[in-house]
Amino acid sequence: MDAIEYVEVAILRTQMVELFTRLHGPFGYCDIKNFNPGFQNNEHQELLNQVDGAVLRSREEFVTRFQNKYKLELRLPLWMAVELMTFGQLFTIFRSLHQVEQQSLSRRYNLFPPVFGSWLHTINYIRNACAHHARLWNRDIPVSPKLPDRKNNPDFYGPTKINNKQIFAVLTLLNHLLSFIAPSSNWPEHIKKLLNTYPNIPINWMGFPVNWQDNPLWKYHSK
Repeated sequence: MDAIEYVEVAILRTQMVELFTRLHGPFGYCDIKNFNPGFQNNEHQELLNQVDGAVLRSREEFVTRFQNKYKLELRLPLWMAVELMTFGQLFTIFRSLHQVEQQSLSRRYNLFPPVFGSWLHTINYIRNACAHHARLWNRDIPVSPKLPDRKNNPDFYGPTKINNKQIFAVLTLLNHLLSFIAPSSNWPEHIKKLLNTYPNIPINWMGFPVNWQDNPLWKYHSK
């Protein structure tokens, strides 16, 4: 959850919102024309209905202040609205962006949109599982992330082989994103210390290869 919070705040609540509002304005999310053609009218309306419901239920001071000051505005600007959105709703916005906008965000992490989108989808599943205290450590991930291409991301292919259906793949992609978002984070060290605290747990059941720490993706933050 610690790593997921970094991803949620840095990518979806900050970078995506800044990109979108610079292109389409603070209330551009209310107009379906600002999304890709695959985003259906009923899906867009459902998203707006969910946000409207969250605003009505909200007791946040920033909502009250905005509504009292800007009485003619029917909705909050996007940078305020996202404070009331779930990760799933934020992911809905990402997958509904125009291709060029998805590319702009994905490129920051040396990824292509189909891979980056699959990672966010997986992270959304993992976040929900953690929130409901579901078992993750030794199960296959039903919403498995795509691995990036070997040419641009060779570290995902050697010296450790990554099984994208197990939790090690999720930890690795989070580590990759954190290397851009928070390069000084101690999160990888926390993972290693946690594993060392419970040496009797068979980490191969989580998809950890024997030589997983030799992978440059995990050496990046080594102290």
